[in-house]
Amino acid sequence: MADAVEQWRDYLTSGRSFAVSADRSITEAKLRANRTGIIFAAALAALVLAGFILLLVTDAGRLVTYLLVGLFVISLLVVLLRLVGVRKRLRACASAADPLVIVTAESLTFSGVPPILWRDVLGVAASDLVDDYAAAVGVNRWLKRAAVRTGGAMIGLTMGLERAKAYKAGATGGLAHDLVAVTDGNGGISVFLDNAMSIDQARQVVTAIKVAAWLNGVGFLAANQAKDGAEIAAKWLKGERTPRA
Repeated sequence: MADAVEQWRDYLTSGRSFAVSADRSITEAKLRANRTGIIFAAALAALVLAGFILLLVTDAGRLVTYLLVGLFVISLLVVLLRLVGVRKRLRACASAADPLVIVTAESLTFSGVPPILWRDVLGVAASDLVDDYAAAVGVNRWLKRAAVRTGGAMIGLTMGLERAKAYKAGATGGLAHDLVAVTDGNGGISVFLDNAMSIDQARQVVTAIKVAAWLNGVGFLAANQAKDGAEIAAKWLKGERTPRA
């Protein structure tokens, strides 16, 4: 791993850029599975809701039955809303112009978003759940695999940004939807890499960003360091920088 980091440092400090284009086949496969999931969840929710209404009208159930069926309907609706939200993100990936990501020692560019200067980056948090998902067993393993197939991601990046409003103003199409600007101009961007590229490519992107961040004095939090995302995001929104390790 140390050798790989050294290679990336030499690569980036030589003035070269690392660009990765989207793998459309991955995104399209997830879009198809996502559509199937939406149809299934909607049909099942409608069926269960109809049964729930029938129980109420005929007064054929008990209080516990009503509560359980009601909770099941609510759960299905939550799943449905999640799938619809994920679909918007997948469609953005599918329509994004290539390259999807460009990493240099001076800036980081996502498709549809103006080049983000490293001096405006407050910190970077990366998550890699590939090994966790692979270790899951039984029903939990099936649920996680279904989530990934329908648009869930295992490798993601979140960055806190200064001047986020300025970047948002210049963003159009592509991954612009993932860029959020809030009060005082601070904000962030979250990108789920393996929705548009292979696991190996996604990990290469994370390593390149980690090295570029280090070169610019930007703090980088690995998956096991980024569990308290809410606390980290709150600090970024206040303009606090994550110190470089």
